[in-house]
Amino acid sequence: MRATTRASERRWHRYVVIGAQRDAWGACFATSTVGTSLLVELARSVSDMVKNDGFKPRRSIVFASWSAGEYGSVGATEWLEVKYPDSSSTLYSQFAKRSLEPNVLEPFKLDAAAYPFLAFSGIPSVSFGFTSGNLEYPYFGTELDTREKLNVAAGNQVPQLAETAARFAGHMVLRLVHDHLLRMDVMKYNNIIRNHVVQINTKVYSVKRMQPQLLPKALTVQWLISASGSYGRVAQRLVTDMQNSDLEDIEMCRIINDRIMAVERNLLSPYVSPRDSPFRHIMLGSGPHTLKALSNHLDGLKNDHPESDADLFRNQLAMATWTVQGCANSLAGDIWALDNEI
Repeated sequence: MRATTRASERRWHRYVVIGAQRDAWGACFATSTVGTSLLVELARSVSDMVKNDGFKPRRSIVFASWSAGEYGSVGATEWLEVKYPDSSSTLYSQFAKRSLEPNVLEPFKLDAAAYPFLAFSGIPSVSFGFTSGNLEYPYFGTELDTREKLNVAAGNQVPQLAETAARFAGHMVLRLVHDHLLRMDVMKYNNIIRNHVVQINTKVYSVKRMQPQLLPKALTVQWLISASGSYGRVAQRLVTDMQNSDLEDIEMCRIINDRIMAVERNLLSPYVSPRDSPFRHIMLGSGPHTLKALSNHLDGLKNDHPESDADLFRNQLAMATWTVQGCANSLAGDIWALDNEI
C-alpha cells in the first residue's frame, strides 16, 4: 500500500553513502577493524534517532561494508556499478578516510574506497583520517597491523581518536541528510580554475616569445579564459539562487542540489579514455588532460623537452576549454547554453 505523496516519494531518490572496508591482510586492525566498528556504531546511532527520537532524514542513508579493498577497492567499485531499479536515482556522497584541512589535502589513491566514486562517476566524495605530523602508519596492508601497533603509533589514544572520527563522520552525514541545500562551495573551484588559466596564458606568451616557431600567432587562451569566466559567473549565480531560495520549495531545492552535484561529474574530461587516464578530473586527476598538465606541457615546449609537442598541446587546450565550458553550462542548468559562439 502506497500512501506517500509525490514530493515525499522523490526525496528518497537521493542517497548519502557512508562506507568502510571490511577485510584486509592479517590482523587488519587499522585497515578495516576500526572503520567497520565506526560504521556499525554510526548505523546503530542513526537507527536509534529514527526509531526513538523521531528523526526524519530528507535523503536516504546507505551504510555499506566493502570487501576486496586490498585488490584495488574492488568491493566499493562493484557496489558502485550495481544497477538501481529506479534509473533516475543518483548517489549523493561517500566517505572514508582523509583530513579536510587545506594544508593536508591530497589526491585520492587507487586503494581508497572513495576513489571509484569520484574518479569513475564524478560523485562528490570525502575521505578523512588522522596523521601524526608527516609520519605515516607503516603497517597498512601487512600482518603487523595489530591493535597494539596502532595504539603505539597513535600515542595510546585509539579509543579517543575513534570517537572523534565517529563524531566527525556522523556530523557530516546528518548535515547531508537534514539540510535542504547541500553545503558544497562551488565558488572554490572558480579560484583554482582562474589560477590555472593565468599560468597557462602567461606561459603561452612566454613560449611564443622565446620559441615563436612552435606556436602559431593566432593561438590564444581566449576561449579558455571565456570558459573560466562562464564558470565563475554561473557559480556566483548559483550562490545567489541558494541565498534567495525558499527552503520550503522542495522541487526548487532539489533542482539546485542537482546543479551542485553535477560539478564534479562534469569536470571529468569526456575526451579521454578511463583506461588511459583512470582519474579524468581536469583539476584533481592525473594525465595530459589536466590543467596542470597543460601548464607543464608549455614548460616542456619552452625548454625543448623531447616529449613536448605543439600540436598535442593545442588539442589538449581545446579539450580542456570544452570541459570547463561544459561544466559551466551544466551548472547553469542548461547544457546547451553558451556565453559565446565557439
